[in-house]
Amino acid sequence: MFCARIARTALAVLTTLLLASSATALTIDFEGQPDGEAGPFQYVYPGVTVDVTADTPPPGDHEGLAIFDSSFGGPNDGLADQDLVVDHGNILILQNGAGSYPTQTVPGIFDEANDDEDGGIFYFDFSSSVLLSSIELIDINGMGMLDVILRDSAGETRTYSVPDQWTGDITQPGQVGFQVLDLTTLVDQLGVGPGGFATASQTLLFDAGDVVQLEISFGGSAAVDNLVFVPEPTTALLLGLGLGALGWRGRRS
Repeated sequence: MFCARIARTALAVLTTLLLASSATALTIDFEGQPDGEAGPFQYVYPGVTVDVTADTPPPGDHEGLAIFDSSFGGPNDGLADQDLVVDHGNILILQNGAGSYPTQTVPGIFDEANDDEDGGIFYFDFSSSVLLSSIELIDINGMGMLDVILRDSAGETRTYSVPDQWTGDITQPGQVGFQVLDLTTLVDQLGVGPGGFATASQTLLFDAGDVVQLEISFGGSAAVDNLVFVPEPTTALLLGLGLGALGWRGRRS
């Protein structure tokens, strides 16, 4: 019990240090890519490369990853996917596989970005350990639960279960259609829509500073944006553990 208390103190110090240091935090925001660009995608940062892919569905389901410009007055404003027009610039979707939506007049660019109503899975794979801070979820509806799964290098996991309508729908009165999910806490998180609380659980040995994969699984409409993470948190981990030990020694003396 005594060791667990020290570990909890050290983890709290570590989290505070990492999240307070904006210089070390990185954000994948999908900006600078054309509307409708087809995935997979790769983002290279000092110390870490992030590969973003999707599951491989049966024929007739989604067409893989795509960039969706959610800007007011942008190319998708007034089209079929108005519930994704939340004015946050580029966001990530799974492209609709129905009708003419798979069409690419320009290779690698879908003619009209539109998310698939049957959902699928986003994967973010990190070439080295990271600490995940938060991710923005958009237009969760019509699918039941969305699961956000953090996986460390040993295969241990932390899972956030996010209910349908947690974000609300921007086309409905008084609803904004998006919300940030905090990936550093196990505390229940109340949605801005009518969906209720997102809940969290994790396996016993999950290491938040050693995440190598983020999986987002859903069965209906949804999009994501602004994944915030801290690469190579090992140095900060050692510092946090050191400060925790010093705090314990101070209490004893």
